[in-house]
Order: sequence, then C-alpha cells, then structure tokens
Amino acid sequence: MTVLGTRALIMRRTVHLLTAGDAPAWRARHDLMLRQRVLGNYRRELAGVNLDELAAAGRAVRPTTSRAR
Repeated sequence: MTVLGTRALIMRRTVHLLTAGDAPAWRARHDLMLRQRVLGNYRRELAGVNLDELAAAGRAVRPTTSRAR
C-alpha cells in the first residue's frame, strides 16, 4: 500500500504531515481563518493586492512534481 503525503503549514507556523487526500479538505475548511491571519500580519504589505490573482499566479508557477527526496 502506498500513501502519498504532503507537508503543510497548518497552525502556528508548525509544519505537519498530512495525507495527500486530507490536505485539500483541510485547506478548504480553514481557508478563511488562514486568510484572516495573513491579512492581520501583512495588511500594509498586501494593500491593493488582489489575493485571488496572487494565488492564481502562485499556482501557475508551483512545481507539478514532488520535491521529496
């Protein structure tokens, strides 16, 4: 049995290991809270930035293969 995993910054800047299937579900459930935290910490730096466009640009350049060794 092969289980694919992913590392994710989840709570309090802690890296956790999730299964690849759990990560999207977790992210969808916590997206609003994560956005509020980012805006709380970087409000001035992100003034005028369209976060949806920024996210789309990030998805366009992210690696399509695992960085696992």
